[in-house]
Amino acid sequence: ETAADAPLAWITGSAFPAGSYQASLSASTPTSAISYAPMPFATRARVAVVNTGTAPASVGLRVRAMAMDAVPADVGRFHAECGTSETSIPIHVCLPPYDDQFPNVVLGETTRGPGQLAGITTFQTSPDPWWIALEPDHEVAIDGHYDVLGTGTEDYFGGAFYFQNGPYASMLSGASGFTRPTGTETPIPDAHTHLYRYHLVDGMPFESDLRFELESYVDGVGYESCLFVYTFPDGT
Repeated sequence: ETAADAPLAWITGSAFPAGSYQASLSASTPTSAISYAPMPFATRARVAVVNTGTAPASVGLRVRAMAMDAVPADVGRFHAECGTSETSIPIHVCLPPYDDQFPNVVLGETTRGPGQLAGITTFQTSPDPWWIALEPDHEVAIDGHYDVLGTGTEDYFGGAFYFQNGPYASMLSGASGFTRPTGTETPIPDAHTHLYRYHLVDGMPFESDLRFELESYVDGVGYESCLFVYTFPDGT
């Protein structure tokens, strides 16, 4: 069974503008992309790196495995549910008349329950006004019900005032890198932000399915995201 099938950059948070950082489940340096997420297996495992481009690439791969007599029943199986999404709304919600609401954008979802959410990482591309794209609340639907309602994207990922003090990385959450539009002769037209949060001490268990959404505030905000979950095939 495939546990993860996505660009290494999404899984490890190593693409531009992430920069170098270290967190509990992932890390990035100028020459490496690292996933620390445990991936239990009973009999065998295979890790393949696929070059989807046209130019040849040299890749060195290191995998660390720990032998055990059997995988304990209470140890889940790792899955990375990855994909792209984009908001599509006619106006900016934070501009008058302020009372419009539009469908949420889905950053990731799974129907592999029972299981537990372990984290999410996303690369956000935002047109101006880029700061409004950090205002949408996160809303998590667990087994068909909205059980987790947030107060803002920047809050969920551990920041405030649009990360005005610059990129940061902690063990469980961070905005490890970002760019902002500039008014120079060669402006950057969009804002790019890498965000992650890992639920290692505040996991979200689900019986059948889980869906992670953000409110839609700004048209044309794009996301490249991975939702990390551990599932329990035997229903433990």
